[in-house]
This record gives sequence, structure tokens and C-alpha cells, in this order.
Amino acid sequence: MKRQNWRLIASCATLVVVALIVWVLFSQAVVAHKNGFFTPQYTKEELGPVLSEKTLKSEDYDLLMRQTGLGKSAVNLLKAQGEEGVQQILHYQDLFFAQRYIQCEPMLGWFTREDVMTTESGEPMRAPPIIAAEPGDIIVSLSTHSFGWKHGHAGLVVDAETTLESRVLGQNSETSSIDSWRQFANYAVLRVKDASPEERQKVADYGMEVLHDVPYRLTAGIFHEKAASQESQFFGLQCAYLVWYAWQHFGVDLDSDEGRIVTPLDLCVSDRLEIVQMYGFDPEVFLRQSVPESNSPRP
Repeated sequence: MKRQNWRLIASCATLVVVALIVWVLFSQAVVAHKNGFFTPQYTKEELGPVLSEKTLKSEDYDLLMRQTGLGKSAVNLLKAQGEEGVQQILHYQDLFFAQRYIQCEPMLGWFTREDVMTTESGEPMRAPPIIAAEPGDIIVSLSTHSFGWKHGHAGLVVDAETTLESRVLGQNSETSSIDSWRQFANYAVLRVKDASPEERQKVADYGMEVLHDVPYRLTAGIFHEKAASQESQFFGLQCAYLVWYAWQHFGVDLDSDEGRIVTPLDLCVSDRLEIVQMYGFDPEVFLRQSVPESNSPRP
């Protein structure tokens, strides 16, 4: 009888393990991708008449964002360069409407994976160059997913070529090339509204002085004071918390739902931020400050 009981327990345990494996595989392969990634389904419009205007109106900037993924600051930066800048804007329009191919690649086996850009044949490729990021800006991607939850990734821009990131359990926060974000299926460069370049530079400097080389802690901000002291035994970072912590030090709360967990999505829809440049996102997310379609509710 005891032997039969052990066989039954072993069989049940095996079924549970198999079911768990099937659930993980299904969630990562299907659930995490059920909403896909944004590709414009509307008409690609002629932008020449708008770009020829000396002064652009609010509706002109909205049109340009829907057509190119460029926000007001990026458009102004390029328009100030004359005809060469106008041609760059038109090039970004071509890239924004171009066919994209996405491949799901392992980050931590099947448990955490990233959706990256590829050619039709599966060769790695890059999203459009990031052109207008400045110190203190935030970069968000929703291309990373675990167990079917598309939680994404976030980083703090510390200079025009570098971001400060807290990427994965077991690694300390470190700097990365801003160009590395172009491998993802989408990205958005965001800027705190009404913050001067000097204020944004202070945030970037603070990030490098205090938040560089800090251990990763998945529970950052949950089981203790949300803005824990750096001397606390509970202090650690995860990607969105790093960005939030840097800006809250200067009195700016970027956590849109003000919960204990700060996620890239919380940053993405914060009304304290404006879009600089985006790719692979629906522009309406930023024009209407709506929540991107997700396969799971916000935490």
C-alpha cells in the first residue's frame, strides 16, 4: 500500500512539473506576444508641406509623431539643421513604416526572454538610431517578458551615448551603450516635463555617484520604506526603481500609480514625462497618455 501511495505521489508530482513546464512555454511563446508590436496601419502621409512651415503648431507635432515616432524636441532639433535635418525626419518616417520582424530570444532560459529586431531571414538588425537623448532622460522598452508578463526594461540616460541600468538578478547596476536599446522590438525615450538641462544633468550625476554598482534587488521598494536609504540592508535596485529613485531624490515622483512596485510601464504612462522619440509603440499611448495594451493588468 505504501509503495502504491508513493507511486501516486510521484505521478502527481510529475504531472505538476510537466504542467508547469507547458505553462511556462505557452506563456512565453503565446501569451507574451498576443498583442504583438505596433506597426502603423494608417496612411503614410506627405510631410513636406508641414516641414516647410517655419513655425509648427501643436497638431503638426502630433502628426509628425504619428508618422515618425519623433517628439517635439527631436523634431525641433532636426529642423534646426535645415534641409539635412528635414531629410532625416523623412528617413525616420520611412523607418517607422517599414516592415519589422521580431524574434523571441532567451535572457534567462525560457523564464525570461527578450523580443529583438531581426531581418526577414532572422539576422540581427537595429531599430532607428536614438538621436535626441540627453542626461536625465529615461529609456523604456516593453520587450522583456517573464512567465508571460511583458514587464519590460528601463534605464537612466547619463550622457548622449550611455545609460545606467539594473538589468538582472546577480548583477550590480552598470552602464551600457545607448545603442544597445536599438536591439529591442520597441523603445521610448522620455523626458521630465519642465526640467531644465541643468536639473536633468544633476539627476544623471547623482545616478552615477550613488546608483552605480549597486546590487540588483527584485523586491526594491516593497518590504521597507519605498525610498530606502543607501545604508539600509534592504537597499538595492531593479531597472525601473533605479530611474524612480534617482528622480525622487530631486522631488519628482515618476511612479504613475504610486504603488510599492515601480515598473517600466508605470514610468511609460507617467504624466510627468513627455515623449522625445519612440519606435514600436503606438503613438496614441503618448498623445493620449493611455496605458499600452498588455497581456496582464498593471501591478
